[in-house]
Amino acid sequence: MHSTRLLRSSLLVVSLVLASCAGTPKFQAGQKSENLADTSGDEQTIVIMGLNDVHGALLPREMKSKEPEDRKPISYRAGGASVLAGHIELIRGVFGKNFFLFDAGDEFQGTLESNANEGKPVVEFFNAIGVSAAAIGNHEFDFGPEGETPTDAPGADLRGALKQRMSEARYPYLSANMSYKDGRPLDFPNLQPSTILTAGRLKVGVIGLSTVMTPVTTRPEFVKDLAFSPGAQATLREARRLREQGAHIVVVVAHAGLVCERRRPEPGLVRRATDNEGTCEAHEEIPEMLEALPPGTVDAVVSGHTHQVIHHYVKGVPVIQAGAGAQYYNLIYLTWNWKERKLVNSEVAIEGPVPVCEKVFENQGDCNGLRPAPRNGRGRLVTPRFHGAAIRPSSSIEKWVEGIDAEVLELKKKIVGRTERPLEHVRERESDLGNLITDAMREIMKADIAITNPGGIRSSIDAGPIRYEDVFRAFPFDNDIRVVEMTDSEIRTMLRTAESGARGYFPVSGVKLTLVSPHEPAEGDDLNRNKRIEPWEMDRLVSVTLPDGSPLKKGKLYRVAIPDFLVSGGDDMGYAMSQIPRGRIRNEGAVYMRDAIVAKLAKMDTVNARDNPLVKPDAPRVVYVKSKLKAPKSPRKGRKSRKS
Repeated sequence: MHSTRLLRSSLLVVSLVLASCAGTPKFQAGQKSENLADTSGDEQTIVIMGLNDVHGALLPREMKSKEPEDRKPISYRAGGASVLAGHIELIRGVFGKNFFLFDAGDEFQGTLESNANEGKPVVEFFNAIGVSAAAIGNHEFDFGPEGETPTDAPGADLRGALKQRMSEARYPYLSANMSYKDGRPLDFPNLQPSTILTAGRLKVGVIGLSTVMTPVTTRPEFVKDLAFSPGAQATLREARRLREQGAHIVVVVAHAGLVCERRRPEPGLVRRATDNEGTCEAHEEIPEMLEALPPGTVDAVVSGHTHQVIHHYVKGVPVIQAGAGAQYYNLIYLTWNWKERKLVNSEVAIEGPVPVCEKVFENQGDCNGLRPAPRNGRGRLVTPRFHGAAIRPSSSIEKWVEGIDAEVLELKKKIVGRTERPLEHVRERESDLGNLITDAMREIMKADIAITNPGGIRSSIDAGPIRYEDVFRAFPFDNDIRVVEMTDSEIRTMLRTAESGARGYFPVSGVKLTLVSPHEPAEGDDLNRNKRIEPWEMDRLVSVTLPDGSPLKKGKLYRVAIPDFLVSGGDDMGYAMSQIPRGRIRNEGAVYMRDAIVAKLAKMDTVNARDNPLVKPDAPRVVYVKSKLKAPKSPRKGRKSRKS
């Protein structure tokens, strides 16, 4: 049987739980890979698996269901390197050389087991599972110099850690739109703009892209000499070159993203090119790129950065993204007709999201306990099945991960506090964790005001004992706190930029804000005089007062606690910080943000109690009001979805 016969009409139903489900595809456990890898027929099908934004998530996430119908929360585990490896072993066992595994960037940053070794375990895992190629994400730059080398040490390579990881990888890193600003050739090891991979006689060209937002979504000083151009021009250049070199199929692997329907992902959706494309926002990097490219330039896109679950068609091109943390993946099937020398559009299919679960809820087919339960309940936790095959964790990867975990287990499990209710974080509004971290920053630095970026908080914390690993997962970045002395007008400029809506609501402490609702239009000004109004230049700040309602005093210098990431211009704060004299930016001892949280928790028996919530309904820190405008003044929407 040739691989072209794998997924035709029978692909319309995917069995994730019961092997006996009607319409189970012909992709079966035990099928001989050499049969599907036969490339002598008229047609040949390849399958592409897409990963992205793994963020160091090698261990499964311990979770509990929260729906009211679960009278007692159900404990379960989501994700995990060994389970993901089990899926990969199954699919590669069927497809052989016709299987390609691409990663769309942000591999390393985010867990204690990865960060403690500057991402080395993730590269080892990717080597073990046979990643075909990877894009470079913005957070790949986060670690700066390798090891304990200070960033200000003479001759320090501010990309030393990343270059070391790249040299260890047995797969190429790709970035066609990254360059030195002065025109020098890039000197990163194991880096190419694009490459050609083969599946028998079929040649697959692969182009890598990095988000244009990299300079403001990692430490700006680590990439200050690099330029990141929009993806369309680089993609067109590389696609033409790859086609000239004989590439039959061209795939883009991009740490750049998009936002589509925000419904909770249902497992096993299959979309074909003839189906409805799905609704995606136009003003994101991937849709803008595909809109600008001539039809037929690229055949598929594996995307990342926006942490969305995507299985859509944009301008007729299949685009996938797997959320974050390796809890899902998607598959793209592409069939090449050798007689006609072209892709068979009717055979193109996207399958996913496929949940990565040690056990799944029998009535749901996934391990998402945050979804509303089916009418007949979630069901018992059972072994997952994919296309009729039971998914077993990879024993070799499981043993390896246990060793990685053991290195940091004692620190991870240390109890540092307790919360009576969950510590939630939502970027678009005042949150428990936002208030907790800014209060902790203000207290430890003896500041009048504190502010942080919502993208620096990466997850919520469940009710009950708070372990160090919970704090680390929520605050994985090694950002230390600076104190900036600011006048009232400088504070207004900073807050106006922060609360523009471009990146969500910036948590604050020590002030009360009135803002135009992020769902309402707002006016903008060209603050940096570059002849266009950026999303961060929208003005939503109506008023700022002290918590008691009194105004900021003119002429007074206030001590403002701010993460060094923002002080250096990250998350669009470059203009606001450029207005502050350098002599008023103080480094009063390196205090990491998560250490400030741990210090605050140590002083408290419990936090977020029902009678003393962190978000106080009767005393909000931010009040939203309606806009007086009838239509937006900005020529384009703010990208609220952009991850940092």
